[in-house]
Amino acid sequence: MKRRFPSSWPGRVAGFTMIELLLVVVIIMISSAIAVPSFIKSYRGAKLRTSARTVTMVHRHARSMSVLGQKQIAILFDAKKNEVEVVSVTSGAGSEGQDMFLDQRSQRTSQSVDAAHEEEAGGEGAAAEASVSSQMIRPMADGVRIADFESEKSGQVVDELYWINYYPNGMCDKYELTLTDAYGKSAEIKVDALSGRVAIEYP
Repeated sequence: MKRRFPSSWPGRVAGFTMIELLLVVVIIMISSAIAVPSFIKSYRGAKLRTSARTVTMVHRHARSMSVLGQKQIAILFDAKKNEVEVVSVTSGAGSEGQDMFLDQRSQRTSQSVDAAHEEEAGGEGAAAEASVSSQMIRPMADGVRIADFESEKSGQVVDELYWINYYPNGMCDKYELTLTDAYGKSAEIKVDALSGRVAIEYP
């Protein structure tokens, strides 16, 4: 015969009490207060980080093109349009070819560059005959601009336009640039001339 013992909690009813529910609500509110500002901060900096990665990608692409193709490649940083552009430079182009390219550059867009590559791939490209030709244009994210640029060797060729050379031996002109976004945040990008290493800091 089984004996039944009385419950040690005779007055307890299944379910949550009001105090327990309030405690859960308080915990949720505290968690939200901590998580939401962090999420907003991360979202605000997303475009700045994307633009910094774009600069890094373009740098590596230009360096690879120069080494694999054994030819000079250049990057143009346009602080007016907030774009970065990869440029192929044939041997003997000189300053005359550079000046001619820059004169025509104001009419160039990323679509025209893509169209020129399609023609070149089809064997009809007059762009292939140019001593200096655009290979790729990448814009900064919306609200992100090129705020500052420094280089020991290369510099400003025209107003707010900076030319950086990449060489077949894997080296490039040393340079530093600062990107800023609409929220006043900044990213400092430094490129080493010998190793090609890119360092990004978010002060």
